[in-house]
Amino acid sequence: MKRWAVLTLWLLLSPVLSNPSPGQEDSPEKPAPDEEKTEVSEQQAAPARSPMPIYIEPFYHFEGLRISTGTFDEDLMDATKDTILALSVRMREQVDVLPVETMYVMSIRLYDLKHKDEATYWFYSAQFRALQLAKGQEIHGPSRARIGSEEFERIHAHSAFRQLAGEYINGHAFVDLKHLKDTIRLVQKEGMATTFRSDLAYPDGGMRVYPPKFVSGRFDKLLEYIETNEAKILELRKKNRMDEKY
Repeated sequence: MKRWAVLTLWLLLSPVLSNPSPGQEDSPEKPAPDEEKTEVSEQQAAPARSPMPIYIEPFYHFEGLRISTGTFDEDLMDATKDTILALSVRMREQVDVLPVETMYVMSIRLYDLKHKDEATYWFYSAQFRALQLAKGQEIHGPSRARIGSEEFERIHAHSAFRQLAGEYINGHAFVDLKHLKDTIRLVQKEGMATTFRSDLAYPDGGMRVYPPKFVSGRFDKLLEYIETNEAKILELRKKNRMDEKY
């Protein structure tokens, strides 16, 4: 398996079976990334609570609910359990220009407001687009993605969102593997049909976007992993009492 394929599958799977008990040795093996992990905000060990106790500067902070992704910020902060699904519909109408950070924040807000299935959809939609950008920068713009550059900061923020929010959202998503697989397939279908206009989402000239076919292939590997390891996933979740936490 090529290096990028190994790394990408690890990125998709790493939050799947969150918080194994100390000393546990029967967790499914996951490919280890050969890149240094980005240091992000401290991950909280507490199980699901509202709101998710995470912050990823400058885009999201749960204390005082500060959101700064450049679009829909006020709507996301003002949303309630009764209004956020309508906001989700509005945002889906503009999905071709939404920044990845906005999509991840929407998934967090939906989860906090108890719409966890819809949160799963937005979380994986954000991952689909984040992988397009990460692969595009690796191939087309490595010289631009230096520490302090917008490309570097955004791509590493995407990784932080995936890790920190993924503990909670995947904690719920893997309760119902059939529904999760259906959601992933929907995200694939929409991702393949959507032309992501990053030049509008990133007005400084845009971040390079890799064709969606590549990311869809990585999602195929995730689906294959779930199919192959379904019994093991459910057994480990039961042992760790994951369904009670999320």
